[in-house]
Amino acid sequence: MQRSLIIGIDPGTTLGYAILDLYGNLIKISSSKQIKLSSLIFEIKKYGLQAIIASDVTPPPKSIKGLAASFGAKLVYPKEKLRVEEKRDMVYTYLREAYGENWRNIIDFGDRHQLDALCAAIISFRRIRKLLKKINNSTKDYENNAVLFNKVAYLLLTGKCRNLAEAVLIAKK
Repeated sequence: MQRSLIIGIDPGTTLGYAILDLYGNLIKISSSKQIKLSSLIFEIKKYGLQAIIASDVTPPPKSIKGLAASFGAKLVYPKEKLRVEEKRDMVYTYLREAYGENWRNIIDFGDRHQLDALCAAIISFRRIRKLLKKINNSTKDYENNAVLFNKVAYLLLTGKCRNLAEAVLIAKK
């Protein structure tokens, strides 16, 4: 079982994307004018299973809705419109907490697409953090608990299971 992922996407002429694992670690961040959404699907699959596809705008663009549907992933977006300053503050806070002194070296802050994509992923991670903590508590005593954690999280986040107990039973098989 591959790890489950949160994918923040900023579509457009320049496509930005950020990939987080379910522990909140930044796996990859990039942007390009050359990459198309179809190529991005192939790129993302290299890193794991797409549990969440996230947008930083509400309502999310049709392209992101379609991508989430094609992956069978949960679609997450902000409840209300965010100002650029709010997005920047959210990303700065995340990076400072995760990377300490080296936080400025992680992304190109002049690249708004990377910033927006990472913001989308962070919003999603924050929204599911309590659920992930419950999953971790339910799986921590098992052998290969990281594998079980990812399986259970994927089953719950994508709606394949309705509750934690059911997800744990299915994931242990």
